[in-house]
Amino acid sequence: MADEGKVTIFVTSGPETPQRCATPFYMANIAAAMDNEAEMIFQI
Repeated sequence: MADEGKVTIFVTSGPETPQRCATPFYMANIAAAMDNEAEMIFQI
């Protein structure tokens, strides 16, 4: 599989829920620690 080792994380959040923005960074950090490429996409 060509995309093996890649992770895309989609996040939807707004000004009323800023606490939700920390989780994708945590998940991307874990993915990177496991030698995966992490991509985060944020939508407000």
